[in-house]
Amino acid sequence: MYKVAIVGCGKIAGLSRVDKQKTHAECYKNESRTRLVACIDKDQGKAQKFANTYNCNSFHEITAAFSHSPIDIISICTPDPTHFQITKQILLNKSTPKLIFLEKPICKDKIEILELIELAQKRGINIIINHSRRFSTKYKDLKEIIRQKRYGSLKRINCTYYNGWYHNGTHSVDTILYLTDDKIEWSNVISNDRLINCDDRNIDIYGSLKKTQAKLFISSTSDLQYQIFDFEFWFQQCRLRIENFEERIFFDSCVKNNDNEYILKEDVPELKLSQENEMSVAIELICDYLDTGNGEIIKDVNIEAMVDTIDALSVGFHMKKNESLLKP
Repeated sequence: MYKVAIVGCGKIAGLSRVDKQKTHAECYKNESRTRLVACIDKDQGKAQKFANTYNCNSFHEITAAFSHSPIDIISICTPDPTHFQITKQILLNKSTPKLIFLEKPICKDKIEILELIELAQKRGINIIINHSRRFSTKYKDLKEIIRQKRYGSLKRINCTYYNGWYHNGTHSVDTILYLTDDKIEWSNVISNDRLINCDDRNIDIYGSLKKTQAKLFISSTSDLQYQIFDFEFWFQQCRLRIENFEERIFFDSCVKNNDNEYILKEDVPELKLSQENEMSVAIELICDYLDTGNGEIIKDVNIEAMVDTIDALSVGFHMKKNESLLKP
């Protein structure tokens, strides 16, 4: 049985009151091959509450947890700006886990992610990133649809995220790169409003995919009104909309009406709604990898697969409003 520690004792770690079954601790509890042995948080009261909830030991320092017991898997669920330093600290520690399961965003730029990759390779540790849609059957199916050009070429992607470019915009950027196996070239930032009490922004940005030249528009909203996370894909032969955190899927086929005009008509979507728990899928996959040592199992979800995501986030974040990166 693999021994697990969780760093950071907040909502995604296990204390969410909304989606508790999709948290790290709950999914480790439900996986027969894992046992949560430690939680770590600077706030000792929070760590103790977490430990009482999940029947594990609490610590306020990472080194103390490693000194107490060997750890096979460690989840990093701390605030976004701390991910790089905490991951680096674990990689440099005398005792290390077999695998790190890191919440997004990984870090702030390409320099940092390459540093983590180099350290991880030296220590022989794999880092898996919780970009949840990479663990989703729906998005794996959509990736294959795009690859096969089943609906013709992909012409445009529109997406909307909420509450921060690095915090949730990273899901939009990473999902696009995962689905298309392409690179993003930004062309213009429409707005980049800094969020209150954190070093992140809500960014609205235009761009395109490098190989296919499909257009791309990512827009943001504040969760002070309500949360939105949507995708819209325009293919040659149809439009596909995935709305409200994958709760709704709409598919419109391109047809010719009696006036010989091309219009969109609602059709039955090939992608199906499902109740899958991506966090459970991720932890099962991690255990499968540790059982077999087969790197193919994690090739789409390890840190090496996310370099272009971090690079695109960093470039977009540092662009000024109405600055164009298009070549003259």
